Formats: sequence, C-alpha cells, structure tokens
Amino acid sequence: MAQSHDLVITVKKDGSIEYTVKGMKGRGCRDVTKFLDELGKVTATKDTSEAYGTPVVMVNSTKVGGGN
Repeated sequence: MAQSHDLVITVKKDGSIEYTVKGMKGRGCRDVTKFLDELGKVTATKDTSEAYGTPVVMVNSTKVGGGN
C-alpha cells in the first residue's frame, strides 16, 4: 500500500513559500518537495526529530522570483 502524506504550502506576501510534509517516514519528503526547491533559491531547511524515523515534518522557505 502506498504511503499517505500531506503537503502544506503557504505563499507569503513577500513571494516566498513555506512548505511542510506531514505523515512521511524518513527523508523521502525531499523527493516529494524537490519541484518546490527548483522554483527558486532555498533560504532555509529544517528537519524535525521526526525526520529520523517517525513521520516527517519538513519546513522549507523558498524565495520565488524577484532580485537577488
């Protein structure tokens, strides 16, 4: 059976996006969110303790478009 997970994406007023993957074990969430990282420059990545065995919650901030 396929693993179920949620991808929550928030677009902020400054054009940056934050996303969180919930319900996925290990670091497989990086494969799920790779397309988001390719939209712009990743400014921060944070793995929670859940990334090391239990379901993952990963939050990234990505600046899309606009300048530097």
